[in-house]
Amino acid sequence: MDEKVLDFLKHSIRFKGSLEKHVMKNKIIECVADQLSKSIPQIVTLSKDLELLKLIANIIENIVCKKHKVDKKELVLEIVKKLFPLLSEQDLAVVSDNIEMLHFNKLIKKVPFWKKVRRYIFDSKKKD
Repeated sequence: MDEKVLDFLKHSIRFKGSLEKHVMKNKIIECVADQLSKSIPQIVTLSKDLELLKLIANIIENIVCKKHKVDKKELVLEIVKKLFPLLSEQDLAVVSDNIEMLHFNKLIKKVPFWKKVRRYIFDSKKKD
């Protein structure tokens, strides 16, 4: 297909309801997994690292709003599955338990909005 046609379709299709929720979840999974893969070269060796799991959980906590009505734990598990496709069901159960442990021990934290704005402003000034 022509590049212009693909671009038009990409920007003209609007999803609503459950389709919108599904598309949003897929975009979040893709973006987070891609960014982590690019930022951490040897991420494959970190499949059982609790710090990586904590990072993913905190990212999801801070980008998903309550109004989206998305299961954040399920999103974290989907990202882990995307990053580490060879994990067994038993390993995924351990990851699920670790997410519960992080939540129970209040290690997953929401960053206040003003801190996000401040970080954005300072990061943009550093680039200049």
